Amino acid sequence: MTDTPNLGLPYIDGSQAQKHVTHNEALRILDAAIQIGVLDRTLTTPPSSPAAGERYVVAGGATGDWAGKDDAIATWQDDAWAFLTPKAGWCIWSAADESLFVFDGSAWQGAGGAASLDSVAQLGVNAAASTPNLLTVKSNAALFAAIDAVDGGTGDVRLQVSKEGSANTASVFFSNGFSGRAEFGLVGADAFKLKVSADGSGWIEALDIDQDTGNVALPRGLALTGVVAPAQITADQDDYAPAGLAAASVLQISTDAPRGLSGLAGGTEGRCLIIINVGGQPVTLLNESALSSASNRFSLNDSLVISAKQAAILRYDGTAARWQAIAGGVAGAGASGGGFISPPQGRLTLASGVPVMTTTQSAKSTLYYTPYQGNQIPIYNGTEMVPMAFAELSVATTDTTKNPAAIGAGKVNDWFVWNDGGTLRLSHGPDWTSDTTRSAGTALTRVNGILLNAVAITNGPAASRGTYVGTTRSNGSSLLDWISGSTASGGGMASLNVWNAFNRADVTTTVSDSTGSWSYSSSAVRPSGNSTSNRIQFVSGLAEEGISMMLSQRIATATAAGALGRIGIGLDSTSAYSFHALGVSPASGVVFNAALTVQGATPPQLGAHYLQALESGDGTNATTFVGGGEPYQFSARLRM
Repeated sequence: MTDTPNLGLPYIDGSQAQKHVTHNEALRILDAAIQIGVLDRTLTTPPSSPAAGERYVVAGGATGDWAGKDDAIATWQDDAWAFLTPKAGWCIWSAADESLFVFDGSAWQGAGGAASLDSVAQLGVNAAASTPNLLTVKSNAALFAAIDAVDGGTGDVRLQVSKEGSANTASVFFSNGFSGRAEFGLVGADAFKLKVSADGSGWIEALDIDQDTGNVALPRGLALTGVVAPAQITADQDDYAPAGLAAASVLQISTDAPRGLSGLAGGTEGRCLIIINVGGQPVTLLNESALSSASNRFSLNDSLVISAKQAAILRYDGTAARWQAIAGGVAGAGASGGGFISPPQGRLTLASGVPVMTTTQSAKSTLYYTPYQGNQIPIYNGTEMVPMAFAELSVATTDTTKNPAAIGAGKVNDWFVWNDGGTLRLSHGPDWTSDTTRSAGTALTRVNGILLNAVAITNGPAASRGTYVGTTRSNGSSLLDWISGSTASGGGMASLNVWNAFNRADVTTTVSDSTGSWSYSSSAVRPSGNSTSNRIQFVSGLAEEGISMMLSQRIATATAAGALGRIGIGLDSTSAYSFHALGVSPASGVVFNAALTVQGATPPQLGAHYLQALESGDGTNATTFVGGGEPYQFSARLRM
């Protein structure tokens, strides 16, 4: 044997000359092999100007002076490269890697070698591991990277958290100072859950996904905070794309008048958007309108109206490339389509643009049908109800072009909206036979829940082509009145002679007599203050809603025992009470002096009627009835 078995140091023979040469060679090997620290282990080309003693691990495929020396330790000694062939178990420190490596007999491996750290009882990184946290890592970040396919991996990376059984938990737990705040995973079941906590002790379940169906349950509220509210819309819009729409979940819009949207940008598969009409005018989403690009259009079967203060929920179908309605809005569909038929959305009024009158409109010669809940009205075409958008309609009481005749004096008439060759018109039917009876020519018929004219109207709609919208009664001058009650000498009569078939509003009116007081002794019933102006007139096209009323007035009887006075209300009568109250002197020399109150309610009425304030005495003694500065109030509440 000429060399040592491990480091390959040369022996000095006993008879060897120049023993120092062999000795020095052994020292050089020891210098290169003991406490090995290499500068790099990835170079395939020798450095051009190495310093004496520099060491490297020769990388595979090296060239030049290193050719054929893969994995050897190259040391620059005496201006030449010397190579040590490593043996299994040799260790080196790589300065470039800042790591320790071990030669396994065929390649250099990390200090742990190619083998895994199997069955380690516990492991701590920057921290001490202990039960139950057998793996404890204290770090500002952690990285799990996939092994690429070229390195023998799949390119995937997956972290698995497995539990023993369904009732156990496999979850990820998030804490603040080790006090729990959120947890998601298979928490006590096989359904995926998300829970949150404000203090680490009380937990709220916020999300639950069923493992069998994938159905999602939200046990708590859902907040849609992506709200965009563009400026008021002042014209019809095509391909509507306000700023911020792409990131919004809620679109708040308002318009200056009834407007239409033919399309909406920003549609992507499955996107849901809530449109809220925060204004006072209706907005119509036009069905399949060619005014917008195909991918921005609405597919709604019929145009959909979003009334004031209402909303609609849309979902975008990427396959159809259309917005579709999930809920909300008011759409019309024909009988053949089987959809919901929107009732008429306007109201009859004597004031243009004012659907609900709150001030007196007397002796008017023009009647309007103006949008209220929206601007849609269903019109029957003989096969189905067709929803049609309308702007305010108007007609003169003297018109005979699209009406059978001018409105007469003291006449009750029904009003209809109809399609006159593409133009919507407002027309009335023939006069009623009387204030309370329709004639055969004014009969109504119901189609799909909407009342229509049963008989053709001269100059107006054919049979069943006019949608009934209300009824009026004219005054003695053939004009129309909406007169709120007032305080006046002899009473400020109310005349509420415009009635709506749809979208009725509560109406309260009060009549008062400003006359200071008057006396009456007869037992015959007469109008209060002997004036028919202490009256409330009204009209009703359908007998559907009752009327409530009240009369309050102070009276003072004579001093005779049993002297009395009465007040009351008569329906369509000036001489008979429908409701009344009385005050009686309890004894001779004693006056009954107090306010009486009469309250009542009538069943639904059809046609033109009036409520009259009435009074009577005992037939002998004069009773003083007080108006003027004392409480005198005659009021009624109706739906019109």
